[in-house]
Order: sequence, then structure tokens, then C-alpha cells
Amino acid sequence: MEEDMHSFLSTKSEATEELRGHLEKLKTMYGTAVKALDDLVGELDSYSQSTFGQLITEVSKHSALEELYKRITSEAESLLHDLEDNLNSWEKKLTAYAQQQREGGIDENEDPINAAFRELRKETGVTSAEIVTEIIKI
Repeated sequence: MEEDMHSFLSTKSEATEELRGHLEKLKTMYGTAVKALDDLVGELDSYSQSTFGQLITEVSKHSALEELYKRITSEAESLLHDLEDNLNSWEKKLTAYAQQQREGGIDENEDPINAAFRELRKETGVTSAEIVTEIIKI
């Protein structure tokens, strides 16, 4: 029995040593895997921060461009409005000038002298005038 006990203890001791060896291998393997994962997490974090930084930069660029576009659009609208007002003003002046040009002529079958007196009366309000001299047509 003592021999069996010795054999049992010896086998138990060998099994324990074998289990310790396996445990050490597992610890080493686990530690290496954890270290590798930790390194990978650090690398991914670095990449993500870099990518996030680049993304922020790109978004900032687009935001700045959008602001610039808004300012340019506003200025362009203002210029177009000013041009439209200016064109409307010139249109009114040209219309008035054209109307005045149409009114100041000799009517059909009207004597040139009578037309001159009519225009003088209409434009200046003078109702009495006399011809001092006539200009001869060449």
C-alpha cells in the first residue's frame, strides 16, 4: 500500500508539474496575445485619431468654403440688384427721351413756321414771338 501511495503521489506530482508547464505555456501565450491585442488597439487608436483629425480638417475646409460661397453669393445678389436698378433707371430716362423726341416734330401737312411757334409755346410757355430772320436751307 505504501508503494501504491508512493506511486499515486509520484503520478500526482508529475501530473501537477505537467499542468504547471501547460499553465505557464497558457500564461505566456495569453500574455503574448494580450500584448499583441494591446499593441493592435494602440495602433488602431492612432489610426482612428489620425483619420478623425483628417476628417475634421476636411469638414473645416468645406465649412470655410461654404461660408465663402455664401458671402460671394450675397455680394453677387447685391451687385445684380444694383445693376437691375441702374438698368431700370436708364430705361426710364431713355423712354422719356424717346417720348420727347417723338413729340418735337413737324406734324403732317404743318407749316414749319407754325410748328416752330407751337413747339416754342409748348416747351417754354411763350405765347407771343416774332421771326427775326429765317435761315436758308442749303
